[in-house]
Amino acid sequence: QKELNRQIVLSRTFQQTSAVEDEVLIRDPENSLYSRFPAHQLDAEQIYDAILSVAGLLDLKLGGPPVEFIDRGNRQIVLPTDPDAGPHASDRRSVYIRYRRSQPLTFLQVFDGASPDPNCLARGHSTVVAQSLMLLNGPLSVRAARKLAERMILEAGDTRQQRIVRAFEVVLSRKPTPSELVQCE
Repeated sequence: QKELNRQIVLSRTFQQTSAVEDEVLIRDPENSLYSRFPAHQLDAEQIYDAILSVAGLLDLKLGGPPVEFIDRGNRQIVLPTDPDAGPHASDRRSVYIRYRRSQPLTFLQVFDGASPDPNCLARGHSTVVAQSLMLLNGPLSVRAARKLAERMILEAGDTRQQRIVRAFEVVLSRKPTPSELVQCE
């Protein structure tokens, strides 16, 4: 346990700050120039759509019938997709998913998806273990990871390094640092 705590506390990510420099506050106190953006938690629908988008699966077609879901039992409500197959009707934005109060989509529910209840005044924001498990090995994440890998093979060059650089560009909108590149190889 001590080793894990030490590793976390000494990591570069843990040591980063979201504090705003005084110079930035003086030049842009109202944030009208968008010189800073406060850290915030993404909504369930934003996470869902972003995963599909990064994988190159997001269907942006407007209108049409809702995407139906499947009840797997064990309180698992999922979208009908074959993990190895190509585009599906369920690759549409989350706004097109049929939503029933008694059967919310498991992925959206885990990430505090919007409630269709008429008396819902605010959306909850939680951070729970089920969220990381859903991102690690949920059906949407696994399928999107496979599609992202296929996309990198098609879009990037033949070398592993070119594919890593392209993956960083697509997923994080930046190039990897030299140390990140070494870690990924």
